[in-house]
Amino acid sequence: MNTLVYATDYSKNSVPALKYAYSLSQLTNKKLIVLNILEYPTIWNSDVPKPEFEDYEKGAENAYKNLLQEFCEKQIGGHLENAIYQVKKGDDVENAILDFSKEHQPDALILGVHGMNPVQEFFMGSTTQSIISSSIVPVIAVPENVQSSTLKTMAFATALKKEDVITIKKIASLFETVKPILKVVHIAHKKSDEKLAEIAEFKELLNDEVSGLVNSFDIIYNEDRLEGLIGFVTIQKADMIIMKERKSQNNKLKERFQKDLVKRMEAKTKIPLLSFKS
Repeated sequence: MNTLVYATDYSKNSVPALKYAYSLSQLTNKKLIVLNILEYPTIWNSDVPKPEFEDYEKGAENAYKNLLQEFCEKQIGGHLENAIYQVKKGDDVENAILDFSKEHQPDALILGVHGMNPVQEFFMGSTTQSIISSSIVPVIAVPENVQSSTLKTMAFATALKKEDVITIKKIASLFETVKPILKVVHIAHKKSDEKLAEIAEFKELLNDEVSGLVNSFDIIYNEDRLEGLIGFVTIQKADMIIMKERKSQNNKLKERFQKDLVKRMEAKTKIPLLSFKS
């Protein structure tokens, strides 16, 4: 623990996420593991030589680590303090990243979100979106147009569940050294007596369990949850959005909708998205 893992593919689009990951590691006083998965072809549109597996087997791991370090230091403009470079061979990038995260159990896994051309999308899909759905550790998706690495204000989208209180405590622990303003928001379709009772019960739970960790609790009524959440984040000038992928044993359609919402949020937002799994 007390570690962040950032996975890179050497692409130009991965650079904003690298800079964000390093800045976040400094803000939170956490060790940063920079990870690259060797897969042929490792990346698209890269100037970095594509490694052959037989080279790796001959003991070239250190050479690839040096290559990774040189790439990072060039982008940052100097030595990365408290950073460790890891290169792993894998037949599948996504599974290799997930396996590495499962083994090392970092506080968060950081990935860049960037567009792909239609051919790449057809063959590769979105690795970041897929990892968000599968990762057992929190994932921070960083858009390529991220403007700032400051963490003054965060917005957490709640479903008014008791488990969200546990998530709030995890958020506070993850950013303990930063102590950002945490705004909790619930996006509801419409007002009803049942919904108002549910809101009142959750508000009482917040006051009892995490009153010192939550700065505000807001309700936004909007039939389009994504639109409502983006509107709230924009008005509040949040530096990060926090959401959960939720499991529902009784309603698979509802579970699928929640997963799609997290993925849509990742695709639409211009600020980092931190995703927790239930």
